[in-house]
Amino acid sequence: MAKTSSDAAHERADIEDHERHAVEAIRADLEELRDDVGELAQALRRHGRLRASDLGAEATRRGHDLVEDTRDAVLEMRHSLAEAQHDLRRSVRSHPVPWAGVLLGMVGTGLLVALLMERRN
Repeated sequence: MAKTSSDAAHERADIEDHERHAVEAIRADLEELRDDVGELAQALRRHGRLRASDLGAEATRRGHDLVEDTRDAVLEMRHSLAEAQHDLRRSVRSHPVPWAGVLLGMVGTGLLVALLMERRN
């Protein structure tokens, strides 16, 4: 049975119609894919902003902790120095002669070092 030209034309029209539907389906799938990619990009940007905000808050918290720890250490050093100064004053007042000897010895040592260095030059 030979196909007539109208059968062949009808078959060609069916194929073209099928191809047209396939192209439209592909275009629709591509458009949906573009939309999905756009939504994914927005979600990633939101996630990035939230993560950056979290990291900024963590850095700020750690900075505050560091400042607080440093302040505590400085206060503790001031207290220790005040105690040492008080102990030194008490020691000098209760034993002035040995301290005078120590001071004179330090001055003498400084003068001796200065004379030796001047001699070298």
